[in-house]
Amino acid sequence: MIDFEGRDRSGGTVMKWLVRLFTAVYLAALGLYLAATLGYIGTTGSGEEPLAGIFLAYIGMPWNMFFDADGATGSLAFMLVPAINVGILWLAADLIASRED
Repeated sequence: MIDFEGRDRSGGTVMKWLVRLFTAVYLAALGLYLAATLGYIGTTGSGEEPLAGIFLAYIGMPWNMFFDADGATGSLAFMLVPAINVGILWLAADLIASRED
């Protein structure tokens, strides 16, 4: 969208859609991780899938390198760490939208 002074004001809208897209991908990866961990989907058929968290690992970079994924608390941190990236993207989108106003 171009305003009356000829400046492009579509950066905030694009960034908001990127935040929504990243959040949807995060929720899908989290759902796949939980379903594979509980044994609902997978290739081994014997409970926990070894590659269940690969999507969460990439989405949570670089923050998941600070947490050990072994144990219950590590697994919980591994699932919640991508939310840090969602928060950073949301703050960036809010900053871009406020600068356009």
